[in-house]
Amino acid sequence: MVVFSEGASASALGVATFQTALISALLLSGLLCDRFGVGVDEKKYFTPWRITGALFAVIATIFVVSPQWHSTSFILLAILPFLAGLLAGWQPAGNAKVAEATGSMLVSITWNFIVGFCVLGAALAI
Repeated sequence: MVVFSEGASASALGVATFQTALISALLLSGLLCDRFGVGVDEKKYFTPWRITGALFAVIATIFVVSPQWHSTSFILLAILPFLAGLLAGWQPAGNAKVAEATGSMLVSITWNFIVGFCVLGAALAI
């Protein structure tokens, strides 16, 4: 999803806007993974500092996108990297669990490659 959203939106949004949207969503999904104990040894609770940091990232995204608020197509393009970040934040957590269960990171690396290749191939075919 990250690679697809980058190809679909980075040139229109600009790299900085793309990365701001992606990273703010990565922070949010990382907070949720930590809170629910996905991919970590123990749950990490929300703290004022962690919440404030994530809010600053989301506010930065809104700030960066706001000059183009009147352009529906620009906003829709900015949503792509944000959604990709929300989904991609779970990937390291899942990879950690797979590595823990199998005793090898090669399993999750191989799986990531196969799924990514298939999804991008399907997107290219469409």
